[in-house]
Amino acid sequence: MTGDTGAARVQSAANHVAAHLGFSLFASALRKSMQRKQHSRLEDCRSLDFFAFGPVYADASSADYPTMRGNVTALARHLWHRMQVSGYDMLNTPVQTTATLDVTRWNDVCAAFKRYFAELH
Repeated sequence: MTGDTGAARVQSAANHVAAHLGFSLFASALRKSMQRKQHSRLEDCRSLDFFAFGPVYADASSADYPTMRGNVTALARHLWHRMQVSGYDMLNTPVQTTATLDVTRWNDVCAAFKRYFAELH
């Protein structure tokens, strides 16, 4: 689960990011950002680094799913903000949520991403 959808069964993280690489006017945020900020085309990239973490929680029952989705969304939002204040250029805006951050899981997420993003704090 990525935290930004109401579906109980979502696509993999790779499938989720791939949606931002297409040519569709409404589903090409990463492609457009590269062209605008880097003046480069996705097709000219020799490699693309992709980072994901999970599963964050075990599969949730139907009754628990809205809570788990909220928890994942809160983690994604916090990661977005922490990456931004750490000096990383972020795509789009942070996801919206009223869910409370799960600090224990945040520590796991932060440690996993900090291996690749040394400035993350």
